[in-house]
Amino acid sequence: MSAPIQLGDWRFESSTGVLTNAADEQVRLEPKSAALLTCLLETPEQLVSKKDLLERVWPETCPSEDTLLRTVSRLRSALGDSARAPRYIETVPKRGYRLLITPEEFNAASFSVRKVPKPLIFIGAMFAVAVTALVVLMLTVEDGRQRSDLLSQADDYYHQMRLADNERAISLYQQQLELKPDTVAAYAGLANALVQKALRYSESSPGDPSQASITEQVASGALATDANRALLQRAAVMADKALALQPNSTIALKAKGFVRSAQGDYAAAIRLYQQALEHDASVWPIWLNLAELFGASGDLTQAREAYQQGYQVMQQEYAKQPVQIRPWLASVGLRIGDSYYHAEQLSEAESWYREVLSIAPLHEQATIGLVRVLYRTGDRDGALNRCVELNQRLRTDYRCTALESL
Repeated sequence: MSAPIQLGDWRFESSTGVLTNAADEQVRLEPKSAALLTCLLETPEQLVSKKDLLERVWPETCPSEDTLLRTVSRLRSALGDSARAPRYIETVPKRGYRLLITPEEFNAASFSVRKVPKPLIFIGAMFAVAVTALVVLMLTVEDGRQRSDLLSQADDYYHQMRLADNERAISLYQQQLELKPDTVAAYAGLANALVQKALRYSESSPGDPSQASITEQVASGALATDANRALLQRAAVMADKALALQPNSTIALKAKGFVRSAQGDYAAAIRLYQQALEHDASVWPIWLNLAELFGASGDLTQAREAYQQGYQVMQQEYAKQPVQIRPWLASVGLRIGDSYYHAEQLSEAESWYREVLSIAPLHEQATIGLVRVLYRTGDRDGALNRCVELNQRLRTDYRCTALESL
């Protein structure tokens, strides 16, 4: 569904995720909200189960129903809808959601746009100055809102872990810089997206972008190809521009650290990350990047501590950044659990595997980790039951009768 459609008081373009009302006011949906609305539009006035929505909107992860609930809430807010008296999206308790309005082909003639009256001519210098000041203020606010919206969208796309979304993020950061060339966050964001393109989406990257490790890619030489070196050089220029504008900016220091780590200079990257955290310890990606570099340097204890600090910050910031944090939370928890397991601290490992399963109940690797811990600590019935359940739910074929081999 790429052509604009009319949905009640809104025109929706699925290709851009933009809602426009009759007054020509626009609301740009975040990627997952747009995907959710697109799914509901395909079967209007019919129930769509929670399971179907979770599988279609988040095919690459196993989110909880709370994630779906938050996305529906944000979509309703964008539409001006209410869960108690819905006009657009109805909740079917314990089952799913239903789109209440049948979409129509967009008709510009019937979709009236509010007429803007001609400006009145005021007599007197004081009135003229007042009106001019008001117009300038309104334009400034609108321009600022547009810039903020572009950055927010770009950041959301950047964290979705897909090539098309990363390319969209690059485009949006560039649009932001065209509007306002001195935006530190846009230079830093563009630097990050360029590094991510080399790391996760080049020909030498692994098939699953979420499995791309910067230290493994550096060690394999995958980031040393001509194409990737060019991307990293461009990223370095963007990060340097951000630092030139604001030398103590946390996001600029983080971007420069990301570039240096991709170029294999781990010592410089660690210094930049630590400097960034001195200014703001709540930027969770820095903790994760720092943890990976500590691990590559052989300091596994410090790596685990950095992952744990990052996980704690992610939980604290989740309400503000659900789109960015969601794809990372379970994988970080798993890394902490695995670290404790390999250090033979099985009680701590079990706690972390259970933590991961509390947010991603079908997480395969966390389940296997828990099975191993239960088997080794003597709860063999519990281990067997978990293994059998995993095979049934995910259609895997682990040898549950030979748990010692897992």
